[in-house]
Amino acid sequence: MGGAAICKKTAVELTGVCEKSIWTLKKQIREVSIAELMTIKSGSGRKAKTENVEKEIITELETQNYHTRQQIVDMVKEKYHISISRSTAGRLLKKRVKMAEKRFVSRKGRRYSTKRFL
Repeated sequence: MGGAAICKKTAVELTGVCEKSIWTLKKQIREVSIAELMTIKSGSGRKAKTENVEKEIITELETQNYHTRQQIVDMVKEKYHISISRSTAGRLLKKRVKMAEKRFVSRKGRRYSTKRFL
């Protein structure tokens, strides 16, 4: 299946991307399949600083009383010697909430499956 050849200037106007992006896309089309090219990849491939201790940090958040993200940042720095941002602390809090919701859903299912007699 052959494609119609168009000049770079027309391709830039049609796509709205710069000429360098056109060259990069053209090179990628030659090297990989279109299906692989169109898949959406999340992240840059860089591993998170908290990857190995994330579960431990979430457990610590559940058992202790932290009121602010800055307190969480300070706790991680003190206990695990890892510098994280306040936004990373917020992401950890979201993961903690998601884990709690999963546990709650499974408990809720059991609770409502039993019959209650009055």
